[in-house]
Amino acid sequence: MSSVEVIHLFRRDRVGTVLELLNSASPGAQVWLVAPWGLRLTRSLIYLKLLQRTADAAALDLRLVSGHFRTRALAREAGVLVYSRVPLRLRKYRRARPKVGRSLASRIVPVDVPLGPRWRRRRRRLRFRRR
Repeated sequence: MSSVEVIHLFRRDRVGTVLELLNSASPGAQVWLVAPWGLRLTRSLIYLKLLQRTADAAALDLRLVSGHFRTRALAREAGVLVYSRVPLRLRKYRRARPKVGRSLASRIVPVDVPLGPRWRRRRRRLRFRRR
């Protein structure tokens, strides 16, 4: 079973910061990015595609959590698995706001609780229409 890691983003986070966080996550992990309401990079399709490309290059299973409908729609278009809420088992894994001078790797929270089958990667079925 692959490891699960949760990364809570802040409104002040830029694209470079999030890319560094994804690169410092353990390879093969399921990474849950929890985005706040006003995060700018989640409003751009280009940035979301860049996040997905970086996650693919680092062999990560990327999932984005956002309460904003347009963000979820853009992330689906970019190929990112999207959820409106964090699963109950992962809600307790939130760290306090980091103080100045701490490394970015301290913001990645490893999770030791296994998630149920509902939260695993779903296989997409290709459906073709007959004419």
